[in-house]
This record gives sequence, structure tokens and C-alpha cells, in this order.
Amino acid sequence: MRCRKGHSSQRVQLALLGAVRKMIPEGTPVLLVGDTEFEGVAVQDQVDAWGWGYALRQKPTNQVRISAEEPWQDVRRVINASGERRWLPNV
Repeated sequence: MRCRKGHSSQRVQLALLGAVRKMIPEGTPVLLVGDTEFEGVAVQDQVDAWGWGYALRQKPTNQVRISAEEPWQDVRRVINASGERRWLPNV
């Protein structure tokens, strides 16, 4: 896939992932691991609909809410140290 400087569009990403999906035998577990290139909500919604798992890095300024009772906050506020990893299910 060739793109100009910067991220590709969600449309291009969905087309790429759709093509890859056709190559994967039905019933095969899939885990998509990616960087902030694949942070778009439409991509995550489609991956969810396909039943794929995913772990996608996020920009530190993206907003998350850990639970309905907590306020929205920057991702960087839920990570305490450089290099720390944190799994945020259902966010």
C-alpha cells in the first residue's frame, strides 16, 4: 500500500484489511496488532464485527473513559511511566 506523507484513510485501511480477511481461512483466530495508523473508530468497529481481536497503539492525546462513572481523559493520564503498557478492555 502506498500513501503520501501521513496516515492512510480509514477507507484505504478497510479495503486493505478486507483483502487480507479474504486470505484467512474461515474460523481462524485473528489478532490485529498495529500502531496509531489504525486508530480510526470505523476500523475498530469493522474488526469487532469480524470477531477479530486487536491491540492498537493510541496517540497520547486521544480521550478514553475507563468506566461510565469516570471522566474522559487523555490516554497519557492512564499510563504512569514511559514504556508502560496497559490493557483497556471495552474502551
